[in-house]
Amino acid sequence: MTGQITKIEQQQATNTQAIADTNTAINTLVTEFIRPLAQQSIETQRVVDENTKAINALTDIAADAEAERTEQNRCFDSFLATFAEDQKQAVRNRTEQNQRIENLLNDARADRRQAQAEQEENRRRFDAQMQISQAMLVELARVNSRLEILERAS
Repeated sequence: MTGQITKIEQQQATNTQAIADTNTAINTLVTEFIRPLAQQSIETQRVVDENTKAINALTDIAADAEAERTEQNRCFDSFLATFAEDQKQAVRNRTEQNQRIENLLNDARADRRQAQAEQEENRRRFDAQMQISQAMLVELARVNSRLEILERAS
């Protein structure tokens, strides 16, 4: 009978150690992987939000430039009709301004494409991080299930 009690006490000590080791492993998972990934996900979302704001600002600038170009074209057309002798200079000015605005629009479009590509890359990274986190949570659930079995056994 004493041998069985000793064996049970040894088994209980082994189970207690296994539970402690499992708790240490869980704490390591949380501090080393899950928490940093969650923080990185939050930072990624912040960057995505900033990129979205920048894209919106560039879109507004492009729209304002387009409206300004339209107004300038109207003014130039009136000027050309009134002052024929200055027509050649006015046409050159309009062409230069249109080119500058077109360059701005092209730059804004290129910036928007780049920001969208960065946003897609950030989304891809975020999704990958979420998959890793989900896999860790599944593993954590398995460990927790095993822990419960060990606790019931002891």
